[in-house]
Amino acid sequence: MTKIMIVDDEFDIRLVLSMTLEDSGYEVVEAVNGSEALASVRSVNPDLILLDINMPEMDGFQVLEQLKSYRDTSEIPVVMISARSRPRDREDALFMGAVDYITKPWSEGELELRISWALAQSKPGSGVMGQIDTGAFSAAVAEGPAS
Repeated sequence: MTKIMIVDDEFDIRLVLSMTLEDSGYEVVEAVNGSEALASVRSVNPDLILLDINMPEMDGFQVLEQLKSYRDTSEIPVVMISARSRPRDREDALFMGAVDYITKPWSEGELELRISWALAQSKPGSGVMGQIDTGAFSAAVAEGPAS
């Protein structure tokens, strides 16, 4: 079973994320802050990390920097999740090694789609879109841009 670590200091956000991901068939592990995430990431060995930016002690950018600086954690895909919607925050996260950036609140189905995409991208030889079964999204891509 695919394991996802949620790192967010807000209980309600962790609860919603956990319920959504568990309903989608993922195993979920939670950390309440960046220090806890860094202390447990090697033993948990998640397939993906959902990482909030605004947290006490260490913000998500600092956690991401540390994760990407160690060989044994650098390949774990990290999806940033934040209420910050400025383009600069998204650019910084992607530049630092995050594979995606989701803004709160997210749209229905968006979280599951973007996590599927991020996981597919982390597999060797996945190509640009990997092996994602996205239903309506795939149909929309096949049709091309709207006129």
